[in-house]
Amino acid sequence: MERSILFLPGWGLDKRIFQCIDPDINREDFKIPVTIIGHSFGGFLGYRFSLLYPWLVDRLILIGVRIMYKKKEIDTMRRNLIKNKEITLYSFYKSSFYNEDEFLIFKKNFLLHYLKKEKEKLLLQLDLLEKMKIEPCDLKKIDDVILIHGKEDKIAPAVEAINLAKKANKRLFLLDNIGHVPFLNKGFLEWIKKIL
Repeated sequence: MERSILFLPGWGLDKRIFQCIDPDINREDFKIPVTIIGHSFGGFLGYRFSLLYPWLVDRLILIGVRIMYKKKEIDTMRRNLIKNKEITLYSFYKSSFYNEDEFLIFKKNFLLHYLKKEKEKLLLQLDLLEKMKIEPCDLKKIDDVILIHGKEDKIAPAVEAINLAKKANKRLFLLDNIGHVPFLNKGFLEWIKKIL
């Protein structure tokens, strides 16, 4: 059976970042149940959806998630975004990659588009992110969950994923030389395709 995959991107990103995994991402001919791959902000959404509609989800893959973001972190990002959107986004994206070559690929193929994102939508997503939390006791209720995390993640430190996986008793794969956005890393792409 061909698996239907729903990709949910992180804050400041969109479905294009997943095209290296599946060029036909989020097509409309889904077969139920689906596998949800949620990255960061999208991980919170995938977690909530899986709790509310467990019969629609056969697997939940969470990439670069943490239990929650601190209010202080969100407030700082919000202030910086209001002050200078382009500089704030550039800094965020640069911090999201461990490998300079991956950032250069991102810069060449994605950055200009992402810098044009509407400030209001980004702020709204921060408002939502501030309220989101993954409860380990609820994550336990979801049958097939895999956590994937880059050891060099500066946005959501790996220790957060380690604690979440331990408390929820879920599988965690810690990947060397990977930051917050792993989707342009060749090793990650080869690895993720094997588990799908």
